[in-house]
Amino acid sequence: MRCVLGVAAMLTLCALVGCGGPTTTPTVQPFEPTTTIIPAPAPTSATVTGRVTATNGGQALSGIAIAFGPETVISDATGTFSSVLPFGSVRVTLTSSGILPRSVTAAVNASRNLPLDAISVSGGFDQTFYRQLLRNTFDAPTTMEPLRRWTENPSIYLRTIDEVGTVMDMKTLDSVEATLRQAVSAWTSGKLSVAAFERGTGTKLGVFGWITVQWSTRVTFVPPDSTTCGDAVVGANPGTINFYYKGDFHCRCPGLSEASPRVVSHELGHALGFWHTDGRNDVMFPSYQSNCDWQPSARERDHAAIAYSRPVGNVDPDNDPTSAVYSLASRVVY
Repeated sequence: MRCVLGVAAMLTLCALVGCGGPTTTPTVQPFEPTTTIIPAPAPTSATVTGRVTATNGGQALSGIAIAFGPETVISDATGTFSSVLPFGSVRVTLTSSGILPRSVTAAVNASRNLPLDAISVSGGFDQTFYRQLLRNTFDAPTTMEPLRRWTENPSIYLRTIDEVGTVMDMKTLDSVEATLRQAVSAWTSGKLSVAAFERGTGTKLGVFGWITVQWSTRVTFVPPDSTTCGDAVVGANPGTINFYYKGDFHCRCPGLSEASPRVVSHELGHALGFWHTDGRNDVMFPSYQSNCDWQPSARERDHAAIAYSRPVGNVDPDNDPTSAVYSLASRVVY
């Protein structure tokens, strides 16, 4: 009787907890279909928007035909334009009766803002004068030079002795330094200023970023004639200015300096990239006037500011080079 009860009890326990060891229920993984992700095709074009303004004045220019290769769009009343362009380098040409034709190269690799500017032919712009000051057409009417100018703040080294070792007087050195410091900003519409100024008996000839100012008794340097006050290499970096200070009183400013501030500003103008002009009131007039004022004339300042808004190598009428750096041979001008 006890055995029967024991077996029944065991059977009941087996039914509750199981006999012969634990069992494991298999896990069934749900079916997940394989998904292939196909990447979106890489973009091959982008939207380019911008605004056309006047280089000389900053006002919006409407009605400008802007050609991006075969496609042309017109700027609206606010100077705004938009175009979808293929990726790559594109030549952009701006034309209108109110501007000098302009050509630049733009890179398109994403949607971007592309501000453009062009020279307005109204508001006092004089293309004949611009070509004199920037293209050398006063001295060489049949050949127009590409733009030469400085692209960084120049450092200036002022020699304190001449080529035979004679010490220059302090009044002359002080006057020349003061003029050079002010005239760099005036000639470049404030875009450049003197980075460093040194005086000494050495030289910085051939050192990039420096303009070396030298004094000559016309023993070493031989200018075209005895009335020449100085010479400079036009727009070159490194730069050189030579002053011929013995012999001709007209190159001086009485009681001030061996080199008139106007002569200093004239030669600095050459060093910064400017040529001779036809106006007697211009600092860049080739013959010295009995005037000690170093300030460029209003038209010189206005047109020089345009030049310092253009890259080196810009050519007539207003075409930028395809490369950012454009190498040009140096030219010395008296």
